[in-house]
Amino acid sequence: MPRNEQVPDSAIPVDRPTSARAYGWMLGGKDNYAVDREIVLATLKLFPECVDIARKNRRFLYRAVRYLVQQAGISQFIDMGCGLPTGNNVYEVAQHFDPAARVVYVDIDPIVLAHGRALLADNDATAVITADMRASPSRSWTTRIRTG
Repeated sequence: MPRNEQVPDSAIPVDRPTSARAYGWMLGGKDNYAVDREIVLATLKLFPECVDIARKNRRFLYRAVRYLVQQAGISQFIDMGCGLPTGNNVYEVAQHFDPAARVVYVDIDPIVLAHGRALLADNDATAVITADMRASPSRSWTTRIRTG
């Protein structure tokens, strides 16, 4: 799917929860539906630490990307199964410490793709592509990473 192609609204499931929207809500995101919040609230009854773990995971992501850029000199990142954009995404952290850093986000969720592409439309160093991270990398998918 080309970088600027829009995802049709009909492709975005709003009648069942998605992990990206539920996780985004746990991080304070606003792009979710009642069905996503309901699944998180039900999960909290069985696993009350899940929100804390999600937030600790995001703090770890920040520290890891900062280290990779500042200490290891890494300037290219692939975030597979990236989820919905929230605060301190890989591109924000990487480009804060190295404005030339390049990031490719990979996801299969139509709402993730729509939001990511809208958010990153003016960022030439960052791309969002459609791919299923569970599948073996194919020539077409790796070509899309190189060409954006």
